[in-house]
Amino acid sequence: MKETILHQRKFKRVTARGLETAVAQLTQLGNQQPYFSVTNDSGAAHEDIAKAFPELKPLIALHLCNEQGKPMHAVANGLYFLEQADFSAAARHFRIPGTEAEELWYQYVVVREKAQRSAQKASKEEWERFEAALREALEPLARELESLGNSHYVRYEKAFRKFNYKLLMKTAKEIKEGTPELKELAEILEETAQAVRKGVLNRVFGGVSLGEMITAKRAFLSSWREASRILSRKKGHVIEQKAEAKLRYHKKVWMEDIISACFASCWKRQAQAAIEFLKEPDLIDVPESYEDEEDLLMKVGSDTLPIIDVNHYDPSSVVSGGYEYVVFRTREEAGEAAEEYWRNMAKNDKGEFKCLVGEENLLAWALGESAGPGSKKVNSLEEWFNLWENHPEEQWASYDWEEVSGYVNEPLAEELGWSFEPDETGWMPVVAYRRN
Repeated sequence: MKETILHQRKFKRVTARGLETAVAQLTQLGNQQPYFSVTNDSGAAHEDIAKAFPELKPLIALHLCNEQGKPMHAVANGLYFLEQADFSAAARHFRIPGTEAEELWYQYVVVREKAQRSAQKASKEEWERFEAALREALEPLARELESLGNSHYVRYEKAFRKFNYKLLMKTAKEIKEGTPELKELAEILEETAQAVRKGVLNRVFGGVSLGEMITAKRAFLSSWREASRILSRKKGHVIEQKAEAKLRYHKKVWMEDIISACFASCWKRQAQAAIEFLKEPDLIDVPESYEDEEDLLMKVGSDTLPIIDVNHYDPSSVVSGGYEYVVFRTREEAGEAAEEYWRNMAKNDKGEFKCLVGEENLLAWALGESAGPGSKKVNSLEEWFNLWENHPEEQWASYDWEEVSGYVNEPLAEELGWSFEPDETGWMPVVAYRRN
């Protein structure tokens, strides 16, 4: 996906920690919405950046926001912070004072959500009451069905007459009259009772036929809840799911209303101010007398990576942000180092070597047979050592098993202990293997 930098401004300043740098920019990936970002050599280390460059604090607040100033996942993250009563995080997210975040929390959790949850809880309690009446009303029918064989459907009407319909309707009526605000629930209960009365059991049990009902009769008698699991999803679950879905919907709509009403215009003003800020010249606050070490840089593909750490192991590796690369001057050098690595292990750590290569392979090689721990088979241990010369990426590129061509500048070459041998580009060619 093509990355386009729409606006960019670089910052440099000497502090007690030395020369500090940062980059603020508005970037667009492909056809996605442009977004703000503020980073330094270590990534999005915003606390360090804010200490070195206080003028970047408004931009830091816009990190990963779109060009309208809207935060990424504004609704979902806003809901999460409010549900957790994390006022400081909510204030940062919405870029408002902490007292306003507390007021939002009160409106959202205490007032609106409490009312929603109360209705949901009441619905569940009413369903449980109706469920008990349904169980009591169906027990005589279930007992009669237990005495019937699968071929005796003609006796169904006789058994159904024992169904206690009056009890069921009485319960539904009481619920409807006692809790008028639960009109939808009462209608569902009454509809269920009517369905049972007509003998359309599949409307209660979610499409279960009478034959399947008879098959589940023993579980029905021994455990109502187990029978419900076998027969179908209960109406009560549907009610609860509807209530939860309605609650989620109200949360989202309410939060979007809050965003559009309270924050959208404010965010847009901040974003417009940030864009104008990015159009200004780079801020270079470095005294002429200041002497700083040159940056350690490595090019990989089209990217120029600032190197923040060099590990002087054998072989050496360099770290840029969260990436670590093992680097060599040539592929041949990488292959020789890989072969030497395994030869040293075989000589100095026989137990580890035996574990990694496999006793069965070592035994086969001793007998002159073709074997190997990987896809390539050879006839001796010496041949296996020699394989590494031609496949160094299998040793060093543990992230993607690929070798990439790269370049290093003179300061990095010297840090790695190499004599600087640039090509026509002015950089020294190397091969790199990504480790993580």
